[in-house]
Amino acid sequence: MKKYLTRKNLLTASVCLAVVAMSGVAMAGVAPTVGSTDIGGDFYDFAHKLATGPAGWTVGLGGTSLAGFFLFKQQLMPALGTGMGVMAILKSPSILTAINGFIF
Repeated sequence: MKKYLTRKNLLTASVCLAVVAMSGVAMAGVAPTVGSTDIGGDFYDFAHKLATGPAGWTVGLGGTSLAGFFLFKQQLMPALGTGMGVMAILKSPSILTAINGFIF
């Protein structure tokens, strides 16, 4: 059996933990104001309308059906990839809100 708690792995984990502990409080951004003229606000508006509208629902339903088809054919990796993509599309409004702090 391999030893996973080597000195290198413990050092890497402790450095990562230290970086996370020293970082500031994570804060989610808010939606841009109405009438903003920056490109980030335009992208946010377009992506939010696309994800929460009928197109996002259709893509989510089609992707879920495709993932089910892949599972029926016992193709696990394409099914997992499709399922993860569908989850990212369906959760994109909250993902966009979280990433919004980096854009603005």
